[in-house]
Parts: sequence; structure tokens; C-alpha cells
Amino acid sequence: TREMNNTTCSVNGTAPYQYIFTAVYTVVMVIGLPFNGISLWIFLRRYGMRSPPAVFMTNLATADLLFVLSLPLRIYYYATSKWLFGKVMCMIIEMLFRSNIFSSTFFITLISVDRFLAVVYPLRSRAIRTVRIAGTTCLAVWVFTMILIAIWAKKHYESLANNCGCFESHSAQNKTNISPMPLVLAIFVFLLLICNVFCTVMVLKTLHKTLTGQLLAEKKKLMWLFFLNVFMFAVFFAPFSIVLFLAFYQGTVSRLTLRFVTCFTSINFCLDPVIYYFSLESFWEKKESVEMDTTRTQND
Repeated sequence: TREMNNTTCSVNGTAPYQYIFTAVYTVVMVIGLPFNGISLWIFLRRYGMRSPPAVFMTNLATADLLFVLSLPLRIYYYATSKWLFGKVMCMIIEMLFRSNIFSSTFFITLISVDRFLAVVYPLRSRAIRTVRIAGTTCLAVWVFTMILIAIWAKKHYESLANNCGCFESHSAQNKTNISPMPLVLAIFVFLLLICNVFCTVMVLKTLHKTLTGQLLAEKKKLMWLFFLNVFMFAVFFAPFSIVLFLAFYQGTVSRLTLRFVTCFTSINFCLDPVIYYFSLESFWEKKESVEMDTTRTQND
């Protein structure tokens, strides 16, 4: 039963799973907040915005940090089964939550594409691998994401008019409040996953042809950076987008399943800064050697 007055909204029926959601989101926040904050500070202070990888990494860390900042009220909701902050705040927090899931998929892909160009086409890609183009691309990602989220937010706000809770996923039964967001997200995540796999395969083939001597010993370490991109993408974002699509358009996935998948996806946002920060410097060092070796091969 749901009860609502002007200031308080109580939602029952989330137990016993509410404690799982509360615990996971709390851990993600406790780990993700300092790591994302510190990583962003290091990226800006040490690397600045002086190269395309630094631009993409900074934007990814920013998206992760904004995502983590959306978690406190979500934790409160699942811990107490109450929403006291109104529809507007619910919409804002949910927009922050989902927009940064979407934008992160783009930034991870941009990092893979940049690495692909640097290793496979080191000479031909120099004209497009600039800080200005990288910054413009990131700006386009943010604008595109905000437009999609704004469209979704209107539908979400309308659905809250008769919904006491917050962060409740609405199924295909409510046709009038379905937004295009789940479909667009599913399509883009699928395409971006293919792009990540393609970049990884092409880099692997190039390294196999060009790496010799001492660089051969470093091939596995370098390839781990590409495999991690695909792994994080496939394990966290792809399942979320598929389940979201099925829940909204097909009605074949329960709300509880969607909540679990959404909760699982959040783990990615406390892992990204750790993986990318500790691999960033070593990757650039190896990349310079790989570019030199690849360039010599292409010139021969």
C-alpha cells in the first residue's frame, strides 16, 4: 500500500531487496566518491587537457563523479522506503543517474577509438587526434545526452503524478509514459560495443605485426587496457540497456530485475577511475614506443 500527503511519501514492498540495494549503492558511493574526485583532480593537475586521452579521461571521470553524487538520495530512499523530496528532485536525481550511464558509454568508446587511431594509424590520425577535436567531441556527447535525457525526463515527471515512489521503473503497461530513451540507449550501446570490439581486434592485429624485441614482452600488458574497455562495456552497460529496453517496451522483465541490473551497473562507476588512472601513464609510455615502431614499419 502507498500513502502520500503533501510532504511525505512512503513506499512499501521493497524489502528484503531494499537492503541489498542500500548496501551496494553505499559501497559504490564510499569508494567511488573519493576515487573519482581524486582521479579527476590528478587528471586536471598532472595531465591537464593537453592531449586527446587526457580530455576523454577527464570527461569520463567527471561523468562517474556526477553519477556517484546522485546516489545519496537513492540510498536514503531504499534504506527508508520513503521519498520526502518531491517530484522535481526525484526527476533531477534520476536524470543525473541515467545521463551519466549514457555519457560514460560514449567516453569509454572514445578512449578506445583514440587508442585505435594512435596504434593502427599513427601518422594519418595526427590531424584529427587533437585536443580541440577531442574537446568538441566530448561537448557534443554531453549535449546529445542532455537532449535525450530531457525528452525522457518529461515522461518520467508525468509518470510521477500518480506514483508515490521515486526511482520506480515503469513497464510497457503504461504506454502513454514510455520515452524513447530505452530504445535509443539499447541501439547506441550495441553499436558502441561493436566499435570497442573492432578497435580491440584491429589493435591486436597491428601489435602482432609490429611488436618486436623488448616491445613483444609488453604486448600483453598493453592489450589488457583494450580488453578492459570491452569487458567493462559488455558486463555493465550492455545488460543494463537490454533489460531496460525489455522492461519498457516488451514488459517481459520485472521491475525487480531491472532494479537489480541497474544496481549492478553502478559498480562500474567506482571501478573506472582505478583502472584508467593506474594504466594511464604506462599506456602513454608504451603507446609512444608502439607508434614509433609502427611508423617505422609503415615507412619501410
